[in-house]
Order: sequence, then structure tokens, then C-alpha cells
Amino acid sequence: FPSTRPLRSWRANLQDRCLQLDDWIGDPLNIPKVVDISRLFNPQSFLTAIKQLCCQMQGLELDKLQVFTDVTKREVKQVDAPSKEGAFCSGMFLEGARWDMSSMTLEDSKPKEMF
Repeated sequence: FPSTRPLRSWRANLQDRCLQLDDWIGDPLNIPKVVDISRLFNPQSFLTAIKQLCCQMQGLELDKLQVFTDVTKREVKQVDAPSKEGAFCSGMFLEGARWDMSSMTLEDSKPKEMF
């Protein structure tokens, strides 16, 4: 599909994607400490792979696995070790809602505020 981004922004995003993949290629058997979901071409396949890996490690059935998401206040640079179960992900965005960091809850979006 054609991109509506300006060329400079598109190129910077492509470089960030390539950098993330290059870092992963350096150690392909281990999941990076933090994965930026927005930089993956198919993020759903990554999340499915994480679910499969957790099922294999714990001997669970994939059909019965429940996914839980914890939102943390840590910045990407503050994560010093990979997740014990699952993965730390960044780059997730909301549409039609906003995340309130003070109360750690999902709130209605503010009127006329896009981002």
C-alpha cells in the first residue's frame, strides 16, 4: 500500500526497522530485551510466536493460553533484562482512547486531541 508519510520520516522509520532486525540477527536464538512492535512488518506473528514459546516452556495448550498485558512506567532504556515469561514490547498505540499514566487506566480520549 502506498505510504502517506513524508520521505524523510519514511526513511528514518525504515532505518529504525533495519536496525532492530540487525540487532536481532546478531543473537537470533534470544528475544531482545524490548521489541518495538510498531517496527515489525507483521507484529501479529511475533505475538503468536511468543505465545507458542510460553506454551512450550510451561507445557500448556495454545488454545487455552490467556494473554495478560501489564503496562509499566519504565522507559525502554530502563529495562535491563529480558522478560522471564513473554516479552517486553513498546510501540503500541491507541485509537479512540488514551492511557492515563497517573492512574494506570484506559480513559476516554480528550476532545479534539489527536495524539
